[in-house]
Amino acid sequence: MIWSRNSQSISSHSQMGEDLVVEFLLKLPDWSQMFYVDIGANDPVKYSNTFKFYKLGAKGVCVDPNPAFTRMYKRTRPRDIFVNAGIGFGKLKEADFYEMNWHVFSTFDKEQAEVIQAKYQGRNDIKSVKKLPLISLGDLEGKIGNNKVDFLSLDVEGLDLEILRQWNFNKVSPQLICVEIYDPKTNEKNMAIHDLLISKGYQLVASNPINGIYSRV
Repeated sequence: MIWSRNSQSISSHSQMGEDLVVEFLLKLPDWSQMFYVDIGANDPVKYSNTFKFYKLGAKGVCVDPNPAFTRMYKRTRPRDIFVNAGIGFGKLKEADFYEMNWHVFSTFDKEQAEVIQAKYQGRNDIKSVKKLPLISLGDLEGKIGNNKVDFLSLDVEGLDLEILRQWNFNKVSPQLICVEIYDPKTNEKNMAIHDLLISKGYQLVASNPINGIYSRV
């Protein structure tokens, strides 16, 4: 299935209607039983891949390092667990966060931040660099607890592949994964993400120029 921005309807909160595709694929009889994990969640409403499901009664864990969103999640999505941190690897507890003029492009990936800055030629520059906290994937599993994850949304501006490489699929195996597969560093699809998910027992079931949605076989 290939969809485009034209697929988006008024009932969607995602950037390109990704939540409508997930809704169609999951077809849950009771959305209050749905549990999601949203890494790189950004704004709790605008361009959110999970807010539609929250409104239907679902809940989950939302992870984003931008402290500006903490109060917004507590006010707008009180059922969710909001983790104000990035995903870290090894023993790192904090890292440089490159805040862009357009916050949806903010990232821990210095190279990607510089590529974006050059691409937009003064319209989307690195606004600040600050140390922000990190949470390990092991600690994130503790936040998930015994919940069965129906949907993982992953959009961390350049570090998606590294997170998937270290994800414990034996313990947490989402039914659907939406991940940014467009790589702005190469202007091409990130085939390493695609190949990794195929190797973990997933298949690509829907895509647009930015994201792919994979389903566990």
